[in-house]
Amino acid sequence: MRSPAKTIHPLFPCVIVAIIALAAAACKKEEPVQPSPVWQNTFTPWLENNNQRDTVFDDENITFSTNNTPSDRYIWSWGDGSKSDTTQTHYAIHRFKRIGMNIVKLRVERGNTYGEKTDSIWVKHRNIPHCGFRIDSDDSLYVQNTSHFVANINTEDCQSNCSFGYQWDFGDGSMGTGYHTTHSYRNTGSFLVKVRITRCGGPDTMVQKRIVVSGSSAITAYKCLCTSPRGGNPFLDTIQVQNLPYNPIKVEGGVLRRSGIANRYFGEYNCNLNGCETYTLDVFNTLDSIQYKVVKSWVEYTCLGRKL
Repeated sequence: MRSPAKTIHPLFPCVIVAIIALAAAACKKEEPVQPSPVWQNTFTPWLENNNQRDTVFDDENITFSTNNTPSDRYIWSWGDGSKSDTTQTHYAIHRFKRIGMNIVKLRVERGNTYGEKTDSIWVKHRNIPHCGFRIDSDDSLYVQNTSHFVANINTEDCQSNCSFGYQWDFGDGSMGTGYHTTHSYRNTGSFLVKVRITRCGGPDTMVQKRIVVSGSSAITAYKCLCTSPRGGNPFLDTIQVQNLPYNPIKVEGGVLRRSGIANRYFGEYNCNLNGCETYTLDVFNTLDSIQYKVVKSWVEYTCLGRKL
């Protein structure tokens, strides 16, 4: 009787291949890992500005050189964001892109040794035209409000290869920076605002402007009872004032002028042949109430009221 044929497992070939691969890997000789070269700073190269000037212009080609000795590599960093790699060439020519102080750095590499040297050079912009400025601000400035100030160019053909710098003095001990800046005054009064404009390669410019800061811009209304000890008929009066408690303005027209007494202001309105409506205004510190005197048709009334 014939024996049945044996069946080979389908994964048997894969197992054989894996065994052969493992055996080959075990017999393979591992390659040694080459260590990274260790850089050593062993010398200081010579560095010379061939123009022999510490100050140059941005339209010049400036030549720098170093020792003319066998070297693998010369790497130049110009201080203006650019670099040069002059392998086997001991000099380099560069036109600087940044106005102002630039630090030139040279790195010389020989094998696994290197040396570094730095030099400084001041770069100016040639033929900078004069630029005039003016200070622009809000038409009306009020205490505790945010006031805007802008240093605008006031001359034609003002050009520069570099940006301007702005240093503000608001006249109350506060400072600011920027072409457009803001400031909030804590007190009323007259202030001399100054801004110094600086730019690379050119002289500084100082501009100033005197401003007046008034009180609050809010309008406050008061309803008052007006009486006269001289027999005039009492009446109710509603008055609206602005800029309390500093330099109040009677909204109906005209300005109430300070009379010399604290928180007292004076103004005349609606003048005709019968005289003027004369207001003498006293502002109370709380601003909740108001007292003033008004003369109408030669009769003086005292008005006292509270905020609506």
